[in-house]
Amino acid sequence: MTAQPTAAAVGPSAPLVAAARLRGDTSQRVFDVLLRCLAEPGTVHRLPSLPPEVSGPAWLALALADVDVAVAVIGVEGGAGAEGTTAELIRRATDAAIVGVTDAAIVVSLAQPGTALADVAIGTALAPEDGARVALAVEHVDTVDGTGEKPVDGTALTLSGPGVPGERTVVVHGLDQAAVAHLGNVDGRFPTGFDTWLFTPGGEVMAISRSTTVRMAAGTESGWMNDADDTERSAASADQNRRS
Repeated sequence: MTAQPTAAAVGPSAPLVAAARLRGDTSQRVFDVLLRCLAEPGTVHRLPSLPPEVSGPAWLALALADVDVAVAVIGVEGGAGAEGTTAELIRRATDAAIVGVTDAAIVVSLAQPGTALADVAIGTALAPEDGARVALAVEHVDTVDGTGEKPVDGTALTLSGPGVPGERTVVVHGLDQAAVAHLGNVDGRFPTGFDTWLFTPGGEVMAISRSTTVRMAAGTESGWMNDADDTERSAASADQNRRS
């Protein structure tokens, strides 16, 4: 008796692929949300109603990828459920090539990326547009209210730079510290770097642009900027400017 192929082997169903092909008003609304997030790093926005079978980070690729934009999918696949892998869904819905992280213009991470972000393209000073766009799956994002009180769990990040009036503090749940170390304007590398969007299962999305300085208030590791590091770097920069 010939074994029947499983749903995962067959790939995404035709209705799911059709639903994942963003068109018309829906396409524009998703694009607008992604753009607003990037213009105002650390603000939380909500995607329009989209098929729940598709993992949140996949929508970055489904909104921006096409035949000329290569995509990498990392992490535990299954965002498209039993109907096939997220990578296959993106390929069929956008005609994008599925490649490795180092060659990708868009990287979709369905789970903790760990050190994989170290391999993401950051472009060059002459061609910063070659830096990738990255979508990460997180559990939840909290904004810190005016009292400055932070939730007891999660990773607290203080953001500053273009699009951020002064500073903005957010708390991200479900993002490992190895990934945080690669976000934003790491070691002053802007204009190189990559833009990052964080997607929650509830349809919320927040972005950290390549021009954003990301500082952890506590529990930092080597190479990260914490409050003390920021003060020391600012003082050193001011001293250097006075001598110039």
